[in-house]
Amino acid sequence: KNKMRCILLLQLMCNVFSSVVCSAPEQSHLSLTHNATEMAVTYVTRPKSNPMPASVVFYGESANSLSLKQTGSAKTYSDGGWDGWIHNVVLSGLKPNKTYYYRCGEERDGGTVHNFTSPPQSNDTYPITVAFFADLGEECALVGCGNLTFDRLTQGTLGGLYDLIVHAGDIAYTSGHQSVWDDFFAELEPIAANRPYMTIPGNHEHWFNFSGYNHRFYMPGEAPGTVNNLWNSYDFAGIHFVAVSTEHDFTPGSMQYNWLKSDLAKAQQNRGTYPWLIMYGHRPFYCSSSDYYDCHIFGPKKFRPAIEPLLREYDVDMYLSGHLHNYECMWPVYNGTVLSHSYTNPPSTIHVIAGMAGCSEGLTHKFSSPTPAWSNVRHDTLGYVVFTVESPTKLTWRYLSSLDNSVIHSFTLSKSRG
Repeated sequence: KNKMRCILLLQLMCNVFSSVVCSAPEQSHLSLTHNATEMAVTYVTRPKSNPMPASVVFYGESANSLSLKQTGSAKTYSDGGWDGWIHNVVLSGLKPNKTYYYRCGEERDGGTVHNFTSPPQSNDTYPITVAFFADLGEECALVGCGNLTFDRLTQGTLGGLYDLIVHAGDIAYTSGHQSVWDDFFAELEPIAANRPYMTIPGNHEHWFNFSGYNHRFYMPGEAPGTVNNLWNSYDFAGIHFVAVSTEHDFTPGSMQYNWLKSDLAKAQQNRGTYPWLIMYGHRPFYCSSSDYYDCHIFGPKKFRPAIEPLLREYDVDMYLSGHLHNYECMWPVYNGTVLSHSYTNPPSTIHVIAGMAGCSEGLTHKFSSPTPAWSNVRHDTLGYVVFTVESPTKLTWRYLSSLDNSVIHSFTLSKSRG
């Protein structure tokens, strides 16, 4: 009875006193904008108090002196019964490659102090290291869950091993239950609150027409200052990243196709400044798992005819994906034909599936037989990828086991830049 009285009293205070925030700022995560002097911060307060708490972040170059202040805006949604505010604040005026500390909310709100390194403002900054994965769900007690992946990524992030985190869809695995988003972001906070966390939707984000996904992220839109969580592109050091949605219309003439062709054309003209062109999306062009639809219908009959010619036309270096819960690395291939058995000056895009981060559905252990000629390496161990862009012409790739951080597969991609 006493506990219930306390809960009712707290709810009454939240409704009556505007200065009371009903929960400390939580679920903080970072994302890039089109401006290298900025960093976007997203965080949550719950429940949805009235009036809305201020969207504010205090930051500075010392954890003990958060002397800079930036305000932003908040939004909410009610699909699935979710109750809370999602705050977006863009920090500006950042110096390049500088460690900044920040706290979401007013000091009385009890927010945690996190830190990040601001983006490089020079395109010739190397090396740049990226942690890449797809299909990572909330922690769980089933075989194939991503608990160990969370541990490894947290260790790597806090150890300063990564400059950027990329998650290519199937995030949290909510099954429409919006509280799973909250649990997932709480588990992810040590990672995503300390490094930019860039995403693209997968099929598991479809609930309520992607409402939860669309509200909870802040990916850069086509024009500066705008947001597009479904497909987007951005520059980081000497890399131009292009994120496409395989869950929305990508056929020629569609809004996404027209945007993609325009973006790739601009990126190709700008290769002297951003030599690396890396695309990612949730579903692959090529796969040889025991998933008939994706490996025999979607990839070869839908995705490849529409988009693969653009990869060749604009010399896309890599296409990274997930969806299949395993790892598969292809030889240089185009239109189903192997063009080389080397990653030195490959004549076509390198395709890699990295969907083995872990989730409640488990890993995919079955591959088709015989192995297609274009498939180089197939593996089904829980893990994630770390790749490092060493220079304008060299990229090193490692698939790491979440069990012991051992290297399962590695290669070096070398490109002569004319």
